[in-house]
Amino acid sequence: VVIEPEAATGILLENAPHVEIEGIEVRSASGTAIALRDSPNSVLRRTIVRSSDVGIAATRSPGGLADHVLLSGNRQVGLQLGADSPDWQVTNSAFARNREVQVRVGKGSQPEVYLENNAYDVPPGGQLGAWGADPAGDLASWQGLSGKDAGSVEGQIEFPDAEHGDFDVAPGSLLAGAGWLAASIGPGKLRLACTPPPLAIRAAFKSGPLSIRAPGNQGPVSYTHLTLPTILLV
Repeated sequence: VVIEPEAATGILLENAPHVEIEGIEVRSASGTAIALRDSPNSVLRRTIVRSSDVGIAATRSPGGLADHVLLSGNRQVGLQLGADSPDWQVTNSAFARNREVQVRVGKGSQPEVYLENNAYDVPPGGQLGAWGADPAGDLASWQGLSGKDAGSVEGQIEFPDAEHGDFDVAPGSLLAGAGWLAASIGPGKLRLACTPPPLAIRAAFKSGPLSIRAPGNQGPVSYTHLTLPTILLV
C-alpha cells in the first residue's frame, strides 16, 4: 500500500491510542508523512517513510514503538519525538540519508526513550541525532551524548533504486543480505528482515490526510491494525 498524499500529512493519528500501522509506504508529503498527536501506545512496523519534510513526528504521544521501519530521504528529520512523548522504543530500523537529522528526541522524553539495533546512514552535512538542543554528527558522538544505540551501526545503506521504490539491500551494503532490510546487527544479532509492503494500491488524498480519530468521551480505543488506505473512525 502506497500513500502519496496531496495534503501536507499522509497519515494523522489524533486522539487515537493503541493504533498499529503495518506494511504501508508513505512518501512525498509536503509536511509530515506520519503525524501522531495525543495518540499514546501507537505501533509502527514494516513501514517505509520517505521523501517528505518530516518522516514520523510524535506529539503528546508516549509509549510508542517503531520496529522494522525505514526512514529514507526525508528533507528535514527522519523521526522526531517531542518532549512530551516519552517511553518510545525504536528498534531494528534504518535511517537512510534524512537530510538534516536522522532522529531528534525532545528533552522531556530523553530518559525513557529506548533506541537499539538500528542502522544509520548520515548524508554529508547532516546530523545523526539531536538530543534536545545538542547535535551529534556521528554514531560515536550520539552514543556518548544520549547513552542510546549501543548495539547500532553506522555506514552506507545501499539500495538498488530507492528513488523508484526498490529497497532490496544491495550487495556490499551496510545491511548486507537478501531481501528488504535484511541484516544481522548489534550484539543481539536481531534481524532487519521484512517482506516489502505491497505496492499495487496507491492513494492520493486530495481533501486531507488519512485520519484516525477517536470519538469523544467514549473511553480508550482498542488496538486497530491499519493496513489499507481508507479513512477510519475508531
